[in-house]
Amino acid sequence: MHNSNPAVGPAEIEQLLSQISRALDFRAGRLAALGAPGADADDLRQDLVTEVLAALPRFDPDRGPLIAFARGVLSLAYCETARRAHRQLEGRLEPVPLNESDLGTWLARTDQALVRLEARLDTESIRDRLRPGEHSFVDLLFTYTVAEASASMGVHRGTGYRWIGAIRSRLSEETPD
Repeated sequence: MHNSNPAVGPAEIEQLLSQISRALDFRAGRLAALGAPGADADDLRQDLVTEVLAALPRFDPDRGPLIAFARGVLSLAYCETARRAHRQLEGRLEPVPLNESDLGTWLARTDQALVRLEARLDTESIRDRLRPGEHSFVDLLFTYTVAEASASMGVHRGTGYRWIGAIRSRLSEETPD
């Protein structure tokens, strides 16, 4: 890939990829568990790497370090892919059978409803760290695009993206890669 940003050379790219390797592996595994399109973790990892590399020409060293930029791009790509996977799961959930013989069969198979539940529980686990106004916005993002959620909150789409960035930044400071 040709990099038009002179501040980021091949050595910096190699160092950057080694620095975010653990985060790439973790996020690709989570996306695969969510049933994201291209659900093989290796393919999803490669997609995330591609997103980071494609964003490098937008990197401005005056605005912050390369690792922070890359983590932001990685988080955004992860969230967008997870949101697409979540939307694909909508409407495909099945009720738990009440009859014991069907229940065993239901529990034995890998069910996307459980993956969706896990994603919801992950969000619920951070709810106590969200500020009061952020709860309703985050809940809207499960169903709507950022533009739609922002509009329903009465703010511009750009403000919604800034809120997401601020939430991610604050939560990433509190949790490890």
